[in-house]
Amino acid sequence: MAFQLDNNWQLSPIPGETGQSFIGIKNGERAFIKKNTTPLLASLAKEYIAPRLLWTKRLPNGDILSAQEWLDGKILSADEVVNYIEIPEILSQLHNSSTLLSMCQKINVSVKSPETIYNEFVMKADLRLLNNQYLVKIIEELRDFPEFDEQHFSVIHGDVNHRNWVISGTRIYLVDWDSVCISDRLVDISYLLTHYIEEKYWKHWFYAYGKSLNQYVYKDFIWYAQMNFLNLIHQFYEEEDHFRFNREIALLKKLRRE
Repeated sequence: MAFQLDNNWQLSPIPGETGQSFIGIKNGERAFIKKNTTPLLASLAKEYIAPRLLWTKRLPNGDILSAQEWLDGKILSADEVVNYIEIPEILSQLHNSSTLLSMCQKINVSVKSPETIYNEFVMKADLRLLNNQYLVKIIEELRDFPEFDEQHFSVIHGDVNHRNWVISGTRIYLVDWDSVCISDRLVDISYLLTHYIEEKYWKHWFYAYGKSLNQYVYKDFIWYAQMNFLNLIHQFYEEEDHFRFNREIALLKKLRRE
């Protein structure tokens, strides 16, 4: 149901966004408005990673609305992700930003070590999923955690699927920052590469990103990629989305060369 923010703005919920996102209209102009999103938006916009922040407003019930410019563009398809050199460049800018990292630390954005990521999965996973013989084997293997210390800390988007990349004019933006955290950059990179980039191009992608894919990086990459797959497998299992559940299983087996 549409409701009034004040006498000037009218908000209508965006379908499929669980009541958190809205189209805002004022004097014929549109804005993307979201409830209780990250306070990093202004800084992300300054670095041209996210769309421009227009304003924020605290509501009487304590919720905070943030308005961003409405993009006259389109969401990238899964097949288009490989075509844009801007994507590794944007992720490199995000992951290497000391300003954004410092801000995240000041506002107590959660730090997710490999052990934290692993334990969060085990705590939420359905017991029937944990009893799957194939998945149990992988879960056991992943107890061998990659090293993680302050040298690995980066601001991580946490959900870099193609639906969160928007092209407007000549610029690409990364949107939907609800999963932002501090972790290893390979959380984002491994998701992107295993879902959208053929393995024969991974080294080229890393080169565009500004990092080498050596044997040590590759080992950690595989760990984070498998954890991403497990989380997606669990998500689609819970949603009873059998097609995407089986697709993630197949991609996981492909990664493991099984």
